[in-house]
Amino acid sequence: MSTALPDSAKSRDALFKDIAGRAGGARGALINARVLSRAQANLEIVAPEALHEVREAVKRLTALCEARGSAQQIWGIAHDIRGVAGAVGLDAVGVAAGALRWYGLDTPVDFKPNWELVEALASMLAHALQHPDQTPVDTISKACRDAVTKQLVREGRPAGDGGL
Repeated sequence: MSTALPDSAKSRDALFKDIAGRAGGARGALINARVLSRAQANLEIVAPEALHEVREAVKRLTALCEARGSAQQIWGIAHDIRGVAGAVGLDAVGVAAGALRWYGLDTPVDFKPNWELVEALASMLAHALQHPDQTPVDTISKACRDAVTKQLVREGRPAGDGGL
């Protein structure tokens, strides 16, 4: 697999420039051209390593899901993937990981998850990683939100939106 950033990460530069160009409040004082330039340069330096770490975490997550291993470990790995994926332009990966984390939110250690849902979300996550430019974020977000919401309702847990 290539360590090049997907197209979605390239659009971040435009977003940062737009934010930095806006006037008003702390945002105008904190984000300036110098800060933006340094942040973008640092992101480009760590992006290959971050992409590698995301890939390795997805492998661990997938293996745990297939083995129906520790749900708590799955939620933790999903949380970590969500935190890194968006920063390197893997927005759909972050959404799917966020859905897994959301499903596991506030569950007891002995929680018995719906493994079919967990495996489906892990599969979406892996697909989004393998095909980042072919996985529309809106589509995966809606699919994840709908699937998790339905399961939470079945389990009698509050649905909310999980931050998706």
